[in-house]
Amino acid sequence: FCGYNTYAEQLLDKLLPLLREQAVTVLLRPELRPTEPLRQLLAHHPWVKTVEIPGLPVLGPGRDWWDRRHKGWLAREGVALYHCLHSNPLRHTGVWSTATLHDLSALALPGYFARGAWLKRAYLRWAYRASLAACARVICVSQHTANDAQRLLGLPPGQLTVIPEAARSVTAALRTPKAAQGNGSHAPFFLAVGTRSHKNLPRVMQAFARVVERHPKARLEICGTLTSELQAAHRALPFDARAAITLHGVVPEAQLQEWYRNC
Repeated sequence: FCGYNTYAEQLLDKLLPLLREQAVTVLLRPELRPTEPLRQLLAHHPWVKTVEIPGLPVLGPGRDWWDRRHKGWLAREGVALYHCLHSNPLRHTGVWSTATLHDLSALALPGYFARGAWLKRAYLRWAYRASLAACARVICVSQHTANDAQRLLGLPPGQLTVIPEAARSVTAALRTPKAAQGNGSHAPFFLAVGTRSHKNLPRVMQAFARVVERHPKARLEICGTLTSELQAAHRALPFDARAAITLHGVVPEAQLQEWYRNC
């Protein structure tokens, strides 16, 4: 396993009890801090072998080089199945692979790349196709992602399996009574998680300003790293819209779960 920290932690939390009689190796990036939930989870399963893999390439020629270089290691370890948490399965190794595909926003969204969009998109399309073609199965986190995989990459439907992901402990609580919202009131609110540039939050805030004109009690809660661009866009909004939109920065997971349940 390697890839997204939160997804990896939640997936392994469910899988490891089922794999107690199997030999499991988890590949980790060295920069993953000891306080991260994934490392803490693995500490409770000492039978799981962990291997630090510095600078593991995600896609492209660098990944091919890594695969070939570690072919001997894979043979010695007797690896029978490699599940990667992004579209970077091992190739050229004879290892049976599966992968989780979260989204193809880099290919689907015109504004994802600020510069060199055509060239970067063409390279990523080739890299995604080449990597995912090696998979016996591709797990898509939504039907939308599966549709994109067919439309943008030409992957056959029979290779795709849709298994939705959700924040931990959220699904079971969706039908509980709504508690106080992120802004401390019971007003309806919208939640935006993550502030990477391709989410185009400055435009989202401008659009939400129009929502506030018709629905003065509406609120937008934004959590994630606060960039200077995002803060400047927030300051440029009309007063009523600025008051209705809160930039929270990075929030604890428990708070995020509460907002997911109630937005």
